[in-house]
Amino acid sequence: MAINHKYYKHSLSLNKFLKSKKNLSKPPPKLFPNDPTPQQITKTISNKSDAPTLDLNHPILQKLEQSCANIKQFNQIHTQLTVSGLFQHPFAASRYIKKLCACLNSVSHCVTLYDHIKEPDAFMCNTIMRSFVNVNDPYGALRFYYEKMIAKWVLPNHYTFPLVAKVCADIGSLREGQKVHALVVKFGFELDLFVRNSFIRCYSVCGRTSDARMVFDNGFVLDLVSWNSMIDGYVKNGELGLAREIFDEMYDRDIFTWNSMISGYVGVGDMDAARRLFEKMPSRDVVSWNCMVDGFARIKDVSMAAKFFDEMPLRNVVSWNIMLALYLRCKKYNDCLRFFDMMVRGNFVPDEASLVSVLTASMLFKNFWISSVSPREHVDSRRWTNLFKQLIFPEKEPCNSLKIPYPAATCKDKVILIQSVL
Repeated sequence: MAINHKYYKHSLSLNKFLKSKKNLSKPPPKLFPNDPTPQQITKTISNKSDAPTLDLNHPILQKLEQSCANIKQFNQIHTQLTVSGLFQHPFAASRYIKKLCACLNSVSHCVTLYDHIKEPDAFMCNTIMRSFVNVNDPYGALRFYYEKMIAKWVLPNHYTFPLVAKVCADIGSLREGQKVHALVVKFGFELDLFVRNSFIRCYSVCGRTSDARMVFDNGFVLDLVSWNSMIDGYVKNGELGLAREIFDEMYDRDIFTWNSMISGYVGVGDMDAARRLFEKMPSRDVVSWNCMVDGFARIKDVSMAAKFFDEMPLRNVVSWNIMLALYLRCKKYNDCLRFFDMMVRGNFVPDEASLVSVLTASMLFKNFWISSVSPREHVDSRRWTNLFKQLIFPEKEPCNSLKIPYPAATCKDKVILIQSVL
């Protein structure tokens, strides 16, 4: 009888495979009779109730949240976290860095601590970059993003990219914004609403409204911030026609939407269109009124500017400064000084713009004006002194430094003005 060797070999390999499966199903041999099985070890670990869990109820973290106010206390907490072995825990390190940035605003110290963390996460990076932004150091935030986050392969989250997009917009770097946008697409965050809104603003600030519109049109979900960012971008880039198209397509508008369009028409001097929009507004705030007053002030329409100023239900320092500068440009020095007197009597605190207008009007007025209200009650005397040095004594600080091309007062007038105000 002939034997099929091929079939015989396959049957032998099948038998070996079945035997090996039977051997695998058997438990491993015990070295000692009292050794626990792996199932018993897993069950013991899972049922262990005294294993420490790290949350805000931990005593060290409670002390961190409640009593840390200076660098000495922070160093003590840092020492306790290091000795207890908790500083390398992502949650503990994140809370420590967040508290340090919030209380002492010591970004450099946070970066030093970050370098000693073995496994940092996106929350730590976002906290430190936000601290750089808060201290007006966008370049430091961008440098940290590339050198400390990307270089260490820390995965970003949906909070990272809006922050980096804001940094790129603040420094006006289109190239960096495009690079970050490419990473957004790579990591799959291009459909995130907050990320998309941040890049609409970034491209608009950099003057690329076409790219901003592309991001706007590719969004399946849009909110009021998306529409307002697109309108604001068109307005600030001088494309009022496209901004008005977006404005007319909106179903829901807020006060920022109306103010953006009004400021756009004011910027190009079209006060008729601005006034028509102003009259259609369902509600107005002080910014809306200031836009109209400033628009008429730009075209030197004193009567209409004064009319809107008098009709304002609520004023701020900007409202008064617009009128003071208008009277100064129109050489109505007496009205400028009278308005400043009304301003300080109304308990408004003048700022540098107010003081420049009133001091310039005082120098150009025939008889130097003496306010019936002491400015020391409303303004820091050092601010007055610095402005006097620039306006009254041109041999030390020329008037051109404040862009006031007028001659200085005489020595007699200087003494009268200084004695009357100081």
